Amino acid sequence: MSKKQALQTLAIFISVLLFSLFANLPVRHVLQFVELPADIKIQGLQGSIMAGRVQALSYQKFHLIDVDFEIQPLCFLKAGLCYQLQSEDKELLVNFEVNLFSQNISINQSQIVLDSEIFKDIPQLLAQPKGQLAIEIENLTFADLKISGLTAKVDWTGAGIQGEDQLLGNYSAQVVQQADGLNIKLSDQDSLLTLTGETDVKWSGLYDVDLKFETRPTLNKPVISVLEMTTKKSGLNQFSLKRSGKVSPAGLRYLALFELNK
Repeated sequence: MSKKQALQTLAIFISVLLFSLFANLPVRHVLQFVELPADIKIQGLQGSIMAGRVQALSYQKFHLIDVDFEIQPLCFLKAGLCYQLQSEDKELLVNFEVNLFSQNISINQSQIVLDSEIFKDIPQLLAQPKGQLAIEIENLTFADLKISGLTAKVDWTGAGIQGEDQLLGNYSAQVVQQADGLNIKLSDQDSLLTLTGETDVKWSGLYDVDLKFETRPTLNKPVISVLEMTTKKSGLNQFSLKRSGKVSPAGLRYLALFELNK
């Protein structure tokens, strides 16, 4: 074996050894170099940097159990770590990337399904909703622990009101981050109670709501009664809601995540 061949063999051996050590590195050692938002809590982190499981993952009032993660090797080409997270607990699928230089975190083409019971702590609601919320994140970027970009959609499927057997249908909300705040466009998918309109939320917490509703003949009267109490009648089977105000203290805490865009 020539000297050149010997050096090539040694280089391959060292490369394989380093990759093997990297692949078997416990993921908890890597996590200490990533600064996560304080509200994100991780418990029972197991496995290597390549794959493993989190026994419990929580963010404020949202909780997940048994979240599996797996590395996406192609991300190495961009000097980053990319993982896919999956859980059957709440139908979670998340693709996220950590830039090793800037430590920015990006979430793309991800989805989580939640029950509408997350609305139960909102005191302003006259009726408690039911159904499922499918949150689809096209892009969400964290820079210095602040959200610097957001495009997402929320689908409310099997929408209804607690205590009522009748389902209203399915609804969608498109959420886009703009320079002065968040814009939320609302629509329905051929529902018993049609909905169009939008809501603008400024970084200061001020909001403007402009919505239009139309009821179908088979819509239950209790739902119509709620509309009559909370909206203005604008025509036959038609209602409108225009309102301005300021979000609750809890809402202001969420908006504080967007501080860099004020």
